[in-house]
Amino acid sequence: MSKRLSLYIGALVAVILIAATLVYYSQTKKVFLQEIYSQGQFIVDENKKSINNFLSSLRDITSAVYQDSEIREFLEGDTRKKSIIEKHFLSLQKTIPLIQAIRVLNTNGDILIFVREHKNLSGVSGYCPISLSRKGFYKNAVNLGKGKMIFSNFERGRLPDAEKFCPAMLRTVIPYFSGKKKSGFLVINFWGNAIGTAIANPFRDKKTYSFLVEFNTAEKERDGIFVFHREKRYEFANQLGTDYRFSNVYGKEAEDYMRKHESGIYRIPGRNDFLMFSTISPYNRKEQVWKVCTVLSGDYFYRNLYALKRNFLVIMVIAIFMSVITGIAFSRRFTRPFRSIKDSLQRYGKGELDYNFEITGDYEVREISVNIQKMAVSLKNHIQELSISRKKLETMDRLSSLTILSAGLSHEINTPLNSVILLSSMLYEEVDEHLKEDISTIKEQALRCVKILNNLKSISPVWGRENNMSEINLKEVVLKLKPLLDLTGKAVNITYDLQDCCFHGNQVHMEQIILNLVLNALDACDDGGRILISVLKKGGVAVLRVSDNGAGIPEKELSAIFDPFYTTKSPGRGTGLGLSIVQSIVKRYGGNIEIHSKVGQGTTLEVRFKERECESSYN
Repeated sequence: MSKRLSLYIGALVAVILIAATLVYYSQTKKVFLQEIYSQGQFIVDENKKSINNFLSSLRDITSAVYQDSEIREFLEGDTRKKSIIEKHFLSLQKTIPLIQAIRVLNTNGDILIFVREHKNLSGVSGYCPISLSRKGFYKNAVNLGKGKMIFSNFERGRLPDAEKFCPAMLRTVIPYFSGKKKSGFLVINFWGNAIGTAIANPFRDKKTYSFLVEFNTAEKERDGIFVFHREKRYEFANQLGTDYRFSNVYGKEAEDYMRKHESGIYRIPGRNDFLMFSTISPYNRKEQVWKVCTVLSGDYFYRNLYALKRNFLVIMVIAIFMSVITGIAFSRRFTRPFRSIKDSLQRYGKGELDYNFEITGDYEVREISVNIQKMAVSLKNHIQELSISRKKLETMDRLSSLTILSAGLSHEINTPLNSVILLSSMLYEEVDEHLKEDISTIKEQALRCVKILNNLKSISPVWGRENNMSEINLKEVVLKLKPLLDLTGKAVNITYDLQDCCFHGNQVHMEQIILNLVLNALDACDDGGRILISVLKKGGVAVLRVSDNGAGIPEKELSAIFDPFYTTKSPGRGTGLGLSIVQSIVKRYGGNIEIHSKVGQGTTLEVRFKERECESSYN
């Protein structure tokens, strides 16, 4: 199968490559153009994202400085804050090199605090405030509302007393308010060369480059100027008095196309170059926008196409050869999952339902493998359910046998026990006083044996809970059994914490519960162990609790501890009926039983019944 599949794959690849050759020349150019568009658009999108992130960081920095309450207090008349603010501004310039200058203006546009390039200009003796009231950004800021911020034009700065322009910069302006009236302005100058670092050129050659141009129909002198370009002489034609505007460099058609579209690709006529662009609106108005542009050289990309044409035939021959080799490898890999599936089905047929095989292959093969494993798990669960059902039937059969056995035992043993009771009564009348207590104990225990035999049917569904019911004080029952518990012959310390707790029930049943729980605790403890028997009240509930510090029960065995004939004791030491009988009795009385155990720390069994008020108290 794998050989045929590899031949089919090789033949198919050869046909596809031959067909591709026939249409290659008509399609390759289109593919390369799409690649150029894709790469160019990617660069433009990344540049746009970087510039927006840069502008966002300027807003964040300005907002953080604006939150300084001391500036607000200074503008409201507290001149003592001036030196503190100036020191803070100097510290900010050291921390944030992006900041060129920070200024605080009054409502007339006068610079009250002026820190520029790590120099405190306003702190110099004889400082005369400089007025910015004629600046366009100040005029725009006068109309700002509370919490509003604007960017100034991206331009080269120049103070009134300076002859040359400073490097390019971008300002943020935000007003302060005292109540509903403006009290001043915060103006922060940021170095504009950071825009250059935000515009990427992944090709690192002169064939591909990016630039930033501003279209501004509201200010004609700024319309079409370059605010960033690899040719620095192109930048800020409005300030430097040059003619290097977009339409003069890249053509009027390209400018008209960019004005009509938010983003797109334009092929520059006669240059075989491609211009990709996207729009940024830092001023939130249509009249003034930035266009981030990337120029890709078509010749640069087409040279790869020309080289590919020359080598295509060689590549095709190599590809056909490799396709045959790949087909062989693929066919083997494709058939491998089916071999694994076949092996797993054979194992499942032998009953090894726990076997898990590695799921490999494509989606359909994986789906088949998963369904096969699910089928095996489902079959395994079904078999387990059948096993559990069989065990339940066996348990019911045992319980039925136990009921029959208890009836036989009651019939066969009651007769000699009644003889013991009768002879004990006769001896009690004839023996001396010092022997009467022993004779009385013999009679009481014989009577107790009769009651236990009569109540073995408590685990039978036909048992009636109304027989011999009376008010029972759990404290009295425990104290009555205390002499017997103290005669166990095992060096275990049994302590008691007893309260009067009464409810309606059969005293023999309660004795069975207590004895079974305590005897199990004794079996679990070594010499020197401790057992605590507690009787207490909890919110209208009578609670019997038996705790020991014995070996404990593993967690995995706790779920089966109440099953009939289940025991953790060694052979010959238990029948596994004790806790089953206890649980059966507790359920008949509408109570519940809980077990908590940790290996090496001990076990606590807690039985709860609905309490009723005691009419008497055992002293």
